Order: sequence, then structure tokens, then C-alpha cells
Amino acid sequence: MRPAQPVFFTTPDGIEREVRFGFRQQKAIVERYGDGMNIVAVLNKYGDSVLPELLFMCLAGRGGKPPEGLTEEQLMDDLDLDQSADVMATLLCAAKRGKVEKKMIEEAIRKGDMKEVARLTGSISGLSLDSNSDSQTMNSGTSPSESLSPSSTDSRSESEPGTSEAV
Repeated sequence: MRPAQPVFFTTPDGIEREVRFGFRQQKAIVERYGDGMNIVAVLNKYGDSVLPELLFMCLAGRGGKPPEGLTEEQLMDDLDLDQSADVMATLLCAAKRGKVEKKMIEEAIRKGDMKEVARLTGSISGLSLDSNSDSQTMNSGTSPSESLSPSSTDSRSESEPGTSEAV
């Protein structure tokens, strides 16, 4: 492993922004998704559909200020579904404070190798990816028919956080 490094993501507006994951972001996840939730638990429960929400939370700068010139709605509208593996790898890399190379995490996600993702990321905020579970639901976004279908990625009810109705 390498020493802590900043993690960056180029948002759809072409700006490279730092992706931060710390106590502030963990608190935002708990406030939005409920007690006992962390980045891995949210990804396991909701799949790719929450990637833009989580990314936006992690783009907040010091003091929790939202990224300049970018709203959560813009990010949700402009992120391409093909970027799911990149976004997920960015978030997991940020959660590990850049100590694991993002490209290694992304490669494992694209291959659908959640055991390798778990090995690379280890425990994040007190919860390990369950690499032995047959019920692994963390999606890579690489197989639209399997991982991007509404039934497999978004099991939230209308009353749960982050839910939006189809237009």
C-alpha cells in the first residue's frame, strides 16, 4: 500500500475535483441513508443508482461546501452510466484515502471480481465487503442487462432517501 494520497475525479463539466471521504462524508451518508449505513453498505443495498449521490457527497470541500458550479442534480443528469465502475472505484479509493491505486480497484470492478475489490479495499468504515456472500449486490455497471436493471439496482421505496420518480 502507498501512503495517503488525494483522489481526483473529472466531473462531466470537465473540471478535475478532489474526492474526499472522511467523518463529514460518513455523517452525510448516515443522515441520508440511516443509522448503521456506510459507503459499502449503501453500495451493497442500492447498487449503481446511488453513485452520483455518493460522489456528490464526497466532492464537498472543507467545511462541507458543495463543489463550485456543480449541483447534485447536474451530476446525476450528466454522469454517463458507462462511468459506473470509474465512479465506484473513485469512491472506494477515496474511502481508503488513496492508499490503494484506483485503477486496480476499477479493474477488479469491471471484471466483477468483488473478492479482489474486498481484498484491495479491506475494511471501510467498520464494514468489509462480504466477498464470500452469494448475495453480493454491489454492481459494476459493466453489464446493463444484469446490473443496471431497476429491479437489481434500486430497491428503494418512494419514502426512502434519494428516491426519484421516473419522468
